[in-house]
Amino acid sequence: RFTLLKIGRIVGRTREARRLLDRHRKKLEQLQAALTDRLAGKTVALMRPRDRMIRLLTTAHRTAELLYRDLGLAAPGMIVRAGNTSLPVSLETIPDLDADHLFVLEDESNLKLAEEFRSTPIWRGLEAVRGNRVYTANTTLWVGYYGPIAIDRVMDEVAAALLRPAT
Repeated sequence: RFTLLKIGRIVGRTREARRLLDRHRKKLEQLQAALTDRLAGKTVALMRPRDRMIRLLTTAHRTAELLYRDLGLAAPGMIVRAGNTSLPVSLETIPDLDADHLFVLEDESNLKLAEEFRSTPIWRGLEAVRGNRVYTANTTLWVGYYGPIAIDRVMDEVAAALLRPAT
């Protein structure tokens, strides 16, 4: 938000930057209200298979801020104020996460590892997996881009995943 306003001032488009932020704020408020109604008391976690482990993105991570601060989603206790922006854990500790919903960040660099994890009894035993509440997202979009278009797309993906009809 700060960067967009600053760039808007630099290029003489402050009004457009403010309009864009106003649209973003309204969309954020609407999505937050819908998610609050749908997910009361349910936790959401964001993870990225990497380096033969799983990196849990903590509440300190920039992307996680969108989920937890801006959208007001509840984070599992394991990732709240964990110190760093990510917490590397083994697959064996993922059941301790106890998340109701999981977003798994994938790309070409970790697709094989993610598939390996999904084939294990540990993964298949997770409540979120058994409940069909695991959503795949593109790593680059979710952690690499922070402009208004990317943030808007991430919000759309969150809405599509978490507001879909129950199965």
